[in-house]
Amino acid sequence: MPPGIYKKLMSTSMDAMMGNLGGAMKAMPLRQIAQIGGMSAEEAQKLDKVDLSQVMAIYDPHWEERQKLTMHAMFGAMGDFFTTMEPELREGMATAYANRFSLSELNDLDRFFETPTGTKYAATATTIMTDPAVMNTMKDLMPKMMQQMPHFLEAAKKATAALPPPRKIKDLSPAEKARLAKALGMDESKLQDPKGTS
Repeated sequence: MPPGIYKKLMSTSMDAMMGNLGGAMKAMPLRQIAQIGGMSAEEAQKLDKVDLSQVMAIYDPHWEERQKLTMHAMFGAMGDFFTTMEPELREGMATAYANRFSLSELNDLDRFFETPTGTKYAATATTIMTDPAVMNTMKDLMPKMMQQMPHFLEAAKKATAALPPPRKIKDLSPAEKARLAKALGMDESKLQDPKGTS
């Protein structure tokens, strides 16, 4: 893989995918977003038939620009971070390949990567997700995936149905409260249940 490949990945493919996700979210009706957030279908049905972009245009006229700048800055900074981590990542990749391929197989791969086709493949394989053909598919996929989000969440809910619900502060023993307060670095009297729990 050419040097700087991780920064390139972060600044192109991930940026584009997040852009598609943001576009899918903007185009979704507010009631659908509310259902993803846990509102029942009956409650969500009462919401106006408007999409998120209409709501945000009222609340924050610079919302779309703010989202783009935020994502661009975040993935740029993440790209810089991954550049500093590249030697360790390469070491990890080398170990992973050594665990899965024999020396003879690795030599076969090395000979392939020395050919013009192998060199081209090495330079493009990790960034193929940025190809317009792939990105257009992702653009079409995101709205469909977001529409299925209530189904995904319901599957997760069913998978954990047999587990007891998370405990509340009042359910903890004095020793557990003391340990929790110490772990959080706060006074025990200020402990409270996370918002959204009932």
